[in-house]
Amino acid sequence: MSFITPSRKDRFYNAVFFLNSVLVFWYFSNSIVGNTSPATSLLAALAIIFIVPVCRYFPALWKGQKLWIAALAVFGAYHIVHLFMEGVETSEDYETPAKAIAAILIFGYLMKYGFSVYMVGYAIALSTLAAGGYAIYEKFYLGLERAGSLSHPIRYGYLVFTLAVLSCFFAWFAEKKQERYAFYIVGMIGIVGAFTTGTRGLVIITGFLLLLLCLNRKVLNYLSWKKVALAVGCFALLVVTLASQTNVLNRYIDSTVREFEFIESGNFNTSIGFRLMMWDTALYLGSKHPVLGVGHDQDKIIAESSGFIQDNGYNPNILTEYNHFHNQYLDAFAKDGVIGVLAWCFLLVAALIGLKTKYRYAVIIIVTTLAIGGLTEVVLRSSRLFYLLVLGISIFRCMDYFEYKRIKDSAS
Repeated sequence: MSFITPSRKDRFYNAVFFLNSVLVFWYFSNSIVGNTSPATSLLAALAIIFIVPVCRYFPALWKGQKLWIAALAVFGAYHIVHLFMEGVETSEDYETPAKAIAAILIFGYLMKYGFSVYMVGYAIALSTLAAGGYAIYEKFYLGLERAGSLSHPIRYGYLVFTLAVLSCFFAWFAEKKQERYAFYIVGMIGIVGAFTTGTRGLVIITGFLLLLLCLNRKVLNYLSWKKVALAVGCFALLVVTLASQTNVLNRYIDSTVREFEFIESGNFNTSIGFRLMMWDTALYLGSKHPVLGVGHDQDKIIAESSGFIQDNGYNPNILTEYNHFHNQYLDAFAKDGVIGVLAWCFLLVAALIGLKTKYRYAVIIIVTTLAIGGLTEVVLRSSRLFYLLVLGISIFRCMDYFEYKRIKDSAS
């Protein structure tokens, strides 16, 4: 892993650089469990304190990062305006879009003043080891049916899985053999921990990422065949172990098959059945309010959908037990309209554009988890997942720029 040091040797710049490095480490090491607020709040405060030099740097930042900045601005601004038009007054509702706007300031600040990228991998590994290890402890020692009691099991599973695969990413590109093996071990622990949460969407995400790995020639050309074989071998061993020594995979398969049998017999009162009823209801509401959606007032949502739910014989509790539609895209369509869906998709697509180094694969890992996970879960309801999207990707985009600049400077 490369280590970026300050190009200017004055004490002030070194102090800011060191502080940024500590805060970035703090954020990633607490991104699953622990308190990230001090790190993110201090980063936002520093971005405001240094707003004048950051604004002066903004034209250069915009030149290379305009799509990502525009996506953050569009997402944040649209949702703030939308909530204001609804008459929402509680500050908590504005928190998510405000984070997108704040991420722009933090992004510009970190891009200008820098931070050590060397410790990011270790922070992610530390967080993965703690959260993944605790999930394994809950499942196999405490005997819980689903690990993830520290948070919502599904969102916890997505967080642990994402950081576990990011640990594998750092293993792929580690220069020292000891580092490589350490990151692989931590990654495997995290993946096992993620699957113990019972998050079925992880199966699809895992398959998709493995397919991307096998089809991407740039990755295969960069990595030696030994590294690819080691990664695939470790994952195959993991699958065999989970299947033969635990009931995790068997429970995934059995519960899914059983639920589909219930649905075929007309019984939708299952996890998948509830989602199907919710998705159909979300499509109905979105079609009634295609541009801006029905809004976020739960009483209004229930009132407008009650007739549709009754006419179709759906369980009337689908919108009283839950205040979302278990699908990020359909939830956005129902509540925020087509514009809301486009803002969400713009954020995902813009995150992938303009990256030039190995760190593009880290961003692909995050985007893949959230994009596919969003098909069965409203991922934006998790502040940690949303911060991983807007702040985590912003940090990786900084690292991509630092690495590209280092390569370019060394070539000249």
